[in-house]
Amino acid sequence: KFLGGEPTLMSSVLEFMDFMIDNQLLNVEMFFTTNCTNDNKQFLDKLAKFNRVKFHFSLDGSGKTVEYIRHPLNWKKVSSLVEKYTMITKPPRYARTNVECNTTIQAYNISNLRDYMYWLKHTNEKLEKTIEVNFVMLNVPHQLSYKVLPLDFRNKYLEQLLNDPIMQWEVTEYSNLKGCIEQMLNDTTVKDTEHFKLFTKTFDKIRNQHIKDYIPELADIVYK
Repeated sequence: KFLGGEPTLMSSVLEFMDFMIDNQLLNVEMFFTTNCTNDNKQFLDKLAKFNRVKFHFSLDGSGKTVEYIRHPLNWKKVSSLVEKYTMITKPPRYARTNVECNTTIQAYNISNLRDYMYWLKHTNEKLEKTIEVNFVMLNVPHQLSYKVLPLDFRNKYLEQLLNDPIMQWEVTEYSNLKGCIEQMLNDTTVKDTEHFKLFTKTFDKIRNQHIKDYIPELADIVYK
């Protein structure tokens, strides 16, 4: 099991894989957690030699939303690597799949969750593979929790998603997304909004960007 930093770039991971290959230990399960930001040909070439490969993709959304959250990430590159890594995996023996997205729900991606799930569905259909998804509610740092958002704003997107046909997709039903949505809809807490605004403005200043170019629906909350 290889976690971060980013195992696809770590020389020690590549050396370990070489040891496994040299000793023909190719049936050992290899389990990687990656943010899918690095197209390392050495890693991919070595990985293709193993018979039991599993991935957890650490993703916080799709498109411009995740580019904002994980600046300077390139979404097109990430999406392409998700496909590459998924196609390397071998059919599991007992589980439904060897591939899963781990996604943290936070203030920046509430409005992107629907598009994110449709991207995942499209990817599954394109690859004829099953990539599952698991959601975690972000609590720290507190200024990025969903609780910083006004109730009417966050509930609008959550209710739209809850009533969207994507919720009847098999992968969605198997996930914990519905439970997370219902938990947030039942929570009337609004706090740390000013910290969220300051945090975002600081991001924009340091990165020489503006949230309106990435997540425009949040711009009025941050800059009004």
